[in-house]
Amino acid sequence: MKLQVLRLATCIAGGAMPAAAQCAMCRTAMAAQHGGADVFNKAILILLLPAVVLFSGTFLLVYTRHRTGNDEKPEE
Repeated sequence: MKLQVLRLATCIAGGAMPAAAQCAMCRTAMAAQHGGADVFNKAILILLLPAVVLFSGTFLLVYTRHRTGNDEKPEE
């Protein structure tokens, strides 16, 4: 299971286009600076990482609880 998730994440990250996340105004501003677009793309990826980790962790927690049946409240 973990290997499949890792493969999927690699395919998604590898298929991302470098300038796909830039809006037209950002692209124009970065074109005026030498090497600015590369730094901007790296910043986008860095800011995306925490969101992906939180989403993946929540999904994994829900999935494992669903499989093990631990989502029921304990009896008192």
